[in-house]
Amino acid sequence: MAQQPHDNEDQNSEYQFKDDQNTEAEYNYVEEPQVSTTSARPKIKVKPIITVILIIIVLFIVYKVIHSIIEKRANSSLTAIPTVSIQSTSPVPTQQSAVQNNNQALLAQLPDLATSVASLQASNQDLANKIQQQQFQDQTNMTTMQQSIDNVSTQMQKISDSVSSLSAAFYKQQEMQQRAAYEKAQVAARKAAALRNQKNYFVDAVIPGRAWLKGADGSALTVAVGDELPGYGKVIAINPYSGEVRTTSSIIPYATSAD
Repeated sequence: MAQQPHDNEDQNSEYQFKDDQNTEAEYNYVEEPQVSTTSARPKIKVKPIITVILIIIVLFIVYKVIHSIIEKRANSSLTAIPTVSIQSTSPVPTQQSAVQNNNQALLAQLPDLATSVASLQASNQDLANKIQQQQFQDQTNMTTMQQSIDNVSTQMQKISDSVSSLSAAFYKQQEMQQRAAYEKAQVAARKAAALRNQKNYFVDAVIPGRAWLKGADGSALTVAVGDELPGYGKVIAINPYSGEVRTTSSIIPYATSAD
């Protein structure tokens, strides 16, 4: 396909050579035919052939030159691949401009991002300070509460000791009272026994609900159910059939004398 223009050029050149030949034949001389004994040979056109050969040689030289230039460029591009910059490898200029615009937009946003980061750091620092203060306050409150608990525990221990002391004193006092009451009862019992021995009452007469008593010392008195008889206690029953008078301490029998 690449040789068609040259072929046309060869044809044009051949055509021009024909014109030149015809012109030369027309104006310079007229070649007379030669008579030979042998058969007539056809006339060969030399100039068009030489022109075609020269054109082919020139085309071959141009092809070699172009081929060597292409090889040099290919070799130089292959050796330059490892150090190719980012801009040289960008396939589309519009993409490079878009990336540059994005980079510029990001660079424009960097101060705002730095400000936001600084603000966040300040907020985090404030929050950390508040948390630290709250922890310190909580620790102080816990210490105060622990001291209060210790104080309450001390007070409770004191109260417990006081209660124990009061309980011991109460039990001691109760024991003393019981002992005093027992001793008093013993004294009363001894006195009653002495009085009974002294009086030595007996029933002289009896009616339902009442009895007449006489003592060894010559004393006499009447009693009814519920009366308090010194030395004998309270009268709880009078038996009109047997003539006995029952008291809380003893039984007074029916008799005619103290013996």
